[in-house]
Amino acid sequence: MIDKALTLLNGQLNGFLNGRFSVNGSERAALGPVPDLSNDTPPSHPLTLSLVRVEEERVMKTQVATRMRDGQVEDVQPDVKLNLFLLVTAHGISYADALKFLSATVAFFQSRPFFDHANAPGLDEGIEKLLVELYSQSFEEQNQLWGSLSLRYLPSVLYRVRMLIIQDGTPLRTTPGIRSVDLSEAKV
Repeated sequence: MIDKALTLLNGQLNGFLNGRFSVNGSERAALGPVPDLSNDTPPSHPLTLSLVRVEEERVMKTQVATRMRDGQVEDVQPDVKLNLFLLVTAHGISYADALKFLSATVAFFQSRPFFDHANAPGLDEGIEKLLVELYSQSFEEQNQLWGSLSLRYLPSVLYRVRMLIIQDGTPLRTTPGIRSVDLSEAKV
């Protein structure tokens, strides 16, 4: 599910960038690890989208996990709601070009803060919607992130993608549903 969500966001961003910069068929953004530019082989695209953190959304955690299917009551494990932290890193032939693509990325997510089946037809049927919000870090948090990546800082922006729901769906137990209630023999 994570791969499908991030692939969709990458495709939508590429479509926007290709329209903005009048380029057809060329990928301007790609999913991958944060680039290490110390080896002098820059990536072939100016933006890299990297998953840098996954967190469980505990506020909206499901407690009861039952559902009705085909007249049966199924007990299932509660679904897991995830927030994904997506780091968009800009790099390119020139620093100015890197900043240009980073600015376009911010404009894209500002104009499209959510993705659902109406505005993103390629969204997987298992995903109801994705909310994308800018996640501002302090200098200390930013330093810790880049330090944990063991990389030199590159112009970047961090987004929180909310809320990816993962549910395996395999029932733990199935019981017949109540079809009718007969109160005619109830004693008063």
